[in-house]
Amino acid sequence: SSGINAEYGGKERKRKAQEFRSNFDRNTWYALHWDGKQMSGHRHVDRSTELLCVAVTDLKTGDETTLDIPELADGKARSITDAVCEVLAEWGIEDRIVALVFDTTSTNSGANAGVAVQLERKWCRQLIHIYCRHHIFERFAGAAAETAFSSKSPDNEEFKPLIKSWTALNHRSELSLLTVPSDRVVRRMVKEFVVWGQKMLQNSDFLRSDYYEMVALPLLLLGETPQDVKYTVRAPGSLSSARWMQRIICSMKVSLFGTQLIKLGSYTATEVQIHQELSLFFILAYIRQWTECPLLLDSAPNDLALLKDMHVLKYSPLEQYKKAFAEKLNQHLWYLSEELVFFTLFSDKVTDAVKNRCARKMISYSPTSKLGKLITPSACQTTKVHELFGPRSYLFARLVGEPVDFLKAPASTWPDNASYQKLKTLAKNLPATNDSAERAVLLGKTVHNKLTKSAQQRQDLIVTVPITRKQIGKRRKSDVF
Repeated sequence: SSGINAEYGGKERKRKAQEFRSNFDRNTWYALHWDGKQMSGHRHVDRSTELLCVAVTDLKTGDETTLDIPELADGKARSITDAVCEVLAEWGIEDRIVALVFDTTSTNSGANAGVAVQLERKWCRQLIHIYCRHHIFERFAGAAAETAFSSKSPDNEEFKPLIKSWTALNHRSELSLLTVPSDRVVRRMVKEFVVWGQKMLQNSDFLRSDYYEMVALPLLLLGETPQDVKYTVRAPGSLSSARWMQRIICSMKVSLFGTQLIKLGSYTATEVQIHQELSLFFILAYIRQWTECPLLLDSAPNDLALLKDMHVLKYSPLEQYKKAFAEKLNQHLWYLSEELVFFTLFSDKVTDAVKNRCARKMISYSPTSKLGKLITPSACQTTKVHELFGPRSYLFARLVGEPVDFLKAPASTWPDNASYQKLKTLAKNLPATNDSAERAVLLGKTVHNKLTKSAQQRQDLIVTVPITRKQIGKRRKSDVF
């Protein structure tokens, strides 16, 4: 009977996959994602194989679709480019791609031979480049934290005492709350964080899992958890040398249980103090920005605000973290480029007066269709968002074929303009992170490792599993497998 069920399941998946492919909208605009994962030593896969996820986001609806997860002989830019082009050709949407969303590796973003520029050359048009903001902010976090810990071991030695002592801790009392210094700027930034964090927890549909803890834990550290929010500190999760979120959470847990950990001999008072300083810095400069990374429309205003905060933050115990953080920030200001600052026009954070200045600056230039690499501007704490507009700011509107005549009218009237509303919908659904590709890579890895040797069934699973998850309302990665 198991063989009969498997055969029926395979036929049903094939039917659903074929139905989805035939109904797939080939007349809308898409953002293209890709991400790779080396599959060395996994079952059903040759040791040298690289899995490449190719996915798209529908800019009209925001729906994500994994198109394919082909196997490559290597992870070189040329191999990735050829595979992406082949997948898009099979689905018939090469000419519907307007944006490329990718991780910030040289393979993807290289100015001369990166995947992004190779795709532009093949398709003979310039596209919007979206550098994954989560990957960018990982670099900021790493730069700050590495100044605190002498060891840069991927084994995360600084958190092993916390993990070993976890069951000996009282998780409800004898907590070590952060003492907010009297520094005026620090107090202002902490107050802004508390207001934002409490609002986020009370509208927690936006947050889940580690993201929820990333907001709830610092509020607990500050003694500012809302009364109507119930939060229990979770045991430390798995730590990745490539991801800083869980390590930041662990550092805040060392701070929270600092007194107990010192009594147990797990940490010295000096070590706990370092974690407390680092926790305070991440509360001031990182956690809110990290949580809002997916919000493309607010990216430029957020980055400019962060530049200003780094300039005015003068509290000496945090100076070493700020210096390392700010240095990385100034190297990754892609979202202040002419192409991407255009999306500021649709941000609810920006006033009509500022939008009017942006519009006047933009229409003072003529559009350009010249191919070339994305130009990262120089910016500082005094830079105004309207100063960043230029001839390349027309790119997105030109790609989707929408006029920008609304720029000649006052910003207060833009919501009544059909072109503005259409552009805002498309822009709002344009992701600023590559999370969808990373989720699809995990799906591909699971399919290859656990479920089937059949290449056709793997492809059917890749298409149908996300559909099934959406239909049954499951959100966790482990819900299907």
